[in-house]
Amino acid sequence: MSTDLQNLTKSELITRLTAKELQVEKLQQSLANKDRLIAQFQRMIFGQTRERFTGDPDQGSLPFAADPIVEKAREAEHEQATKLVRKNASRPNHNGRHPLPDHLPVEEVHIHPDGDLSGMECIGQEVTDELELQPARLYINRYIRHKYAPVGGGAPCIGALPDRVIDKCIAGPGLLVTILVDKYTDHLPLYRQRQWFAREEELSPDERKELRLARSLPIINTLGAWIHAEIKNVLPKSQIGKAMAYSAKRWDALSEYMHDGVLEIDNNLVENTIRPLALGRKNYLFTPTGSLRGRIA
Repeated sequence: MSTDLQNLTKSELITRLTAKELQVEKLQQSLANKDRLIAQFQRMIFGQTRERFTGDPDQGSLPFAADPIVEKAREAEHEQATKLVRKNASRPNHNGRHPLPDHLPVEEVHIHPDGDLSGMECIGQEVTDELELQPARLYINRYIRHKYAPVGGGAPCIGALPDRVIDKCIAGPGLLVTILVDKYTDHLPLYRQRQWFAREEELSPDERKELRLARSLPIINTLGAWIHAEIKNVLPKSQIGKAMAYSAKRWDALSEYMHDGVLEIDNNLVENTIRPLALGRKNYLFTPTGSLRGRIA
């Protein structure tokens, strides 16, 4: 290569050097364009919302911008005109609040002045309406069907029980509709509905304890006897073997809820309470660094 350059004349060397300089300049422009595209893509992906679609800083502006001095004078004139308009404008008439629907039932609460009202007479009233809501309440429909029989003897008769939505189901039509609408229309999970029913429950802790001892204890005893008899016949490393061993080692803890009516049968309420914290802990890993992460934390 050096031998070839030595054989070239001065003019040929200048021509070749000029071509190389043009090639280097073109490559530098191409590299600068790629760097600009990379920076733009990084802003679109990782930048804040106001930074994602900023224009090219090297792009020239259109020759339509007003003179800064003229623009400031216009702003001052506009501000002065706005103040005059606000000062001279009269307050529009206020028609008051929208009336409440007249088809709703009204419960009147009469309030009289405190103190001795003897020797005084009522000269008028001031009425204030307040829209109120009575939360849904549970109640029992108790169908009492009376039986009749002829006085002189004969076959008795009894009133027919109304048709049920689900045969032998203790839930009435209104309760079933509420559960389905809350679940599939308002997307209220069943465990949230269960919490609401628990707040409406009238059983005391002692009553819950007695109910569990009457209904759950026989099932627990049967299950425990079956595990004690069958755990010797399964492989310890099998899934059923591991499940039996796990339950046997924790049998007292698993049965504790029957002896205390305050305890729940499971820990679903606790799991659902701490789930947002666990999800947030994972989401915080992708929070940008700096002051934003500090504010979120």
